[in-house]
Amino acid sequence: MKGGDPIAPGFPVVPDVTTSGNVGKWTEDQFVTVLRTGKTPEGREIDPKNMPWPMTAAYTDTELKALYTYLKSI
Repeated sequence: MKGGDPIAPGFPVVPDVTTSGNVGKWTEDQFVTVLRTGKTPEGREIDPKNMPWPMTAAYTDTELKALYTYLKSI
């Protein structure tokens, strides 16, 4: 969860998703927006080949909020 080096050559750096990293500080609304638009609160565009946000864009609010709640719990 703390992130680190790419898992294989050519892969992106793994982000820190704990509360000490940017992702871990996102609010529920920011998280939902990222998974709908592919744009982070910091203004970075997420490459859909590394994070399939076009797929999660079709999730319901309930599904995205449940995912946020689950990820915050681990």
